[in-house]
Amino acid sequence: MRDIKKKIRSLFCIGFVIFSVSPLFSNDQVIYLKNGQVITGEITNQTATKLTVKLPDGTIKEFAKVEVRRVAFKETGKPIDTKDKTPATPPPLTPEQIAQQKQEELKKQEEDAKKQAVSDEKADKRKKEIEEAKRHKLEFFLGSGAGTVNYQSPYFYQQAVATAQELGGSNGQFSAPMAPSNSTGKANNAEIRYSYNRFVAEVGGSTITSSVKQNTFGTNNINSVTVPAMESGSYQNSMKHVYGNVSYSVYPKPKYDLRPVVGIHQFWFKGEDNSRITFSPGSSTGTEQYYGLVPLPVSEMLKGYSLGLQFDAKLPANFELRTGIQSMHLRGDGHFQQSTYLVAPILGQFSADSFGIYNKWNVNGTSVNLKLLYNWKYGVNFWVGVQSIDLKYKINDANLYFQGSGNNPAPSDLILIKSLFDSFLGPTYAKETKATTILLGASYSLDFSK
Repeated sequence: MRDIKKKIRSLFCIGFVIFSVSPLFSNDQVIYLKNGQVITGEITNQTATKLTVKLPDGTIKEFAKVEVRRVAFKETGKPIDTKDKTPATPPPLTPEQIAQQKQEELKKQEEDAKKQAVSDEKADKRKKEIEEAKRHKLEFFLGSGAGTVNYQSPYFYQQAVATAQELGGSNGQFSAPMAPSNSTGKANNAEIRYSYNRFVAEVGGSTITSSVKQNTFGTNNINSVTVPAMESGSYQNSMKHVYGNVSYSVYPKPKYDLRPVVGIHQFWFKGEDNSRITFSPGSSTGTEQYYGLVPLPVSEMLKGYSLGLQFDAKLPANFELRTGIQSMHLRGDGHFQQSTYLVAPILGQFSADSFGIYNKWNVNGTSVNLKLLYNWKYGVNFWVGVQSIDLKYKINDANLYFQGSGNNPAPSDLILIKSLFDSFLGPTYAKETKATTILLGASYSLDFSK
């Protein structure tokens, strides 16, 4: 009997301990009411106005939030947020606020409409400009006038040969070429231009000839006697140029047009000094007196491409301005030949010698042109134009050859002379060719867009 009582007491103590400790591990909250009452339980739900609490005995009870002072966890006493987590409904707008809101919306709509109207107006204006700038026209140009070709190559070869003779010690031969004097000559131009919408294509050609006078003074060796000598030439320099250009209008306008342009070019130059005379009075006795001809023909062909800009503008009173500038990059071959035919009547001697130079040129240059047109009627136009071409030369790979009965150099000397031309004479004396023209002409256009 006594053992049974001990067992009952042990079970009672264990239950009391479990019941006393279990609240320490619960998740119940402590709710402090404003009337001083303290409620322990688990908050299962809450709204903006009330709390729903599950009491330890399992019953559910609701409390108005206005009755609650604070809520805390039972084990820490930490207050919790009793605010409703659901988003609060904004208060209704007053009639004044509604009217102001509508006014602001109308104002914003008006501003957006103005912006859209300005944007549409710009778009329509640009579309109209593009339509007005469209063209479909074929034009034919012919012009004639005056021009000058300051062709550098004849004077270059004379200076280079004279310097080579001095460096080589040519038995009393010495020459000092004077700078040539150029006179204005004739110039002609023909061109076809086709325009379609934003594209413009041109093909054409031009020629320029101008007169040149050039003298050379020095000495010569006749029968081992050094005698004074003079050469005098009067000849024509000529330039022929054919070209083709294609340009594209990036931002066309009815009144003006700026276009990047790419082109191809080919030039032919000639210095036709075929009637140059030479004379020497001989020594004091006149025995070594001689006469002769020293033809010095020079020619070259250059070809390459160009990049640049073209600009057209319609001016008042039916005038139109067309301009262009292009950077040219050319390569080509040059040829120089000097023949000497001498007669010494007193000595009864005659001699004929010839030598020549073939070389390659690297040429960079600029072409600038301006044309002012007057649009008359029936598709007929009259124009005046100015063009300037400036070409800068660099020699590349010179080769010499000799013919005749004179003292021709040995092959090893030819290699030395070639090296001298490429490394010293070419860079020293190669300069630039300049060509300028002033032209008057007429053109006829077929306008397919009308």
